[in-house]
Amino acid sequence: MTETDVATNRSFTQDQVQRGAKSLQFATFYLGSELFGINILQVQEILLNQRITPVPLASEYILGLIGLRGLIVTAVDLKRRLGLSQGETVEEPYQIVVTSNDSIASLQVDRIGDVLEIDVNQLQPPPNSLKDIDTRFLEGITMLKNEILAVLNISAVLEVN
Repeated sequence: MTETDVATNRSFTQDQVQRGAKSLQFATFYLGSELFGINILQVQEILLNQRITPVPLASEYILGLIGLRGLIVTAVDLKRRLGLSQGETVEEPYQIVVTSNDSIASLQVDRIGDVLEIDVNQLQPPPNSLKDIDTRFLEGITMLKNEILAVLNISAVLEVN
């Protein structure tokens, strides 16, 4: 990635920190047993039981399209996009509708967690030693009481390869 790419792909969270935010709120969810978070300001809504229309010849992580009040929204299999093992199939996965720049998409997740407020000083860069996930999709990580929260960089997740 060039310096220009880095500048244009800056995360929403990084921008908030630069503007002096002391804490940030994250909508959390699980993929398998792993806890992830998305900056709450990028979450439009959370849906259950959405009809997804498959798209022929789409990337392997694209589930299809969802009709959302007149909008056509791309549904992303977040486990596949992040390169995580598929694990058990969830009977009723959730769709988190997110926005980034001018993009809107739906991310399929296993279950929904809480909204957490995290002090910006607790967020650390993702370590290079993570082997199960591509760290370009992560803004940072933080240790909670009993688990690690991995914060997603939505603009990187939605970027078309």
